Amino acid sequence: IFKIKKETGKKLIYCSVSTYRKGDKRFLKKITEAVRGREDWILILGLGGMLETDFLQPLPENVHAFGWIPQLKVLAQADLSINHGGIHTINECVHFGVPMLVYSGKKSDQNGCAARVHFHKIGMMADKDLDEVETIENKINSVLTEENYRKNVRNMREDFNKYKTENRLNKIVNQFLN
Repeated sequence: IFKIKKETGKKLIYCSVSTYRKGDKRFLKKITEAVRGREDWILILGLGGMLETDFLQPLPENVHAFGWIPQLKVLAQADLSINHGGIHTINECVHFGVPMLVYSGKKSDQNGCAARVHFHKIGMMADKDLDEVETIENKINSVLTEENYRKNVRNMREDFNKYKTENRLNKIVNQFLN
């Protein structure tokens, strides 16, 4: 899949669902349909080890569904992450400079995390229960083509790296301890 992306210049979209709960099959079918027919996109769909791929069959040629995905390896190559707003995935997207389309899983802190992605303009917040196939396709296209999302997530990555290299967190904590 990475070779195809490199050779053709197609955009690689990575969609992951929770590893804690089963993904929403209806939503995953809508994602699959949103990329069907888009020859310029490749979708890697990670089902979090909780679902089998059979409910998505037959898959379009540009969609690859797997029970489990090495997320960091895929994010290192991805042009877009569609996720449920888990903070670990958001942090990993920032680390790799990957803009996001966040369809909150509506559990725990996912709504708040999705709102922060939207607020910082490192991606777009959406609603998995309201968005239909055409809307999903349009939102994917927006995040892939509007350069500000990629620019903003890369700027945030630089800020994160500065905190690490300048040891800012330890300095802040030590100020409160002294």
